[in-house]
Amino acid sequence: MIYQERLLQRIKHQEHAPSERASGNLALETASILEHLRRLLNTRQGSVPIRPDYGIPDFSHLGGDTFTDTALEMQRSIRLVIEAFEPRLARVQVAFDTRGGERSHLRFRITGVLAKDERVPLALDTTLAPGGRFNVSP
Repeated sequence: MIYQERLLQRIKHQEHAPSERASGNLALETASILEHLRRLLNTRQGSVPIRPDYGIPDFSHLGGDTFTDTALEMQRSIRLVIEAFEPRLARVQVAFDTRGGERSHLRFRITGVLAKDERVPLALDTTLAPGGRFNVSP
């Protein structure tokens, strides 16, 4: 069974009445996914002793022949880590976003659907700042 929220979030929300929990399930689930993706993308692989593959690899060592090669490798890495560690999201796609914005930031668009109801899409704007921190927003 895939839960809508992570364990500690489920424990926290037990204080609400069942009818309140049911009415906000979709909002709670998408908020939980968003928060987990923020944590996941801002964790470097190797920093979680119990699960060394949790998180994003160090992108500072990427050295594709072109910027496009590097961007493709980054979007592939982001997609693979989301597929591995966020089971509530299905049909994950990550695309490098070439739209304007701050030139020192890399932008990616993450899209997918809820695994429990593939009629519910989820689209997130993700920005990688020069310091290596990801900002993920709906």
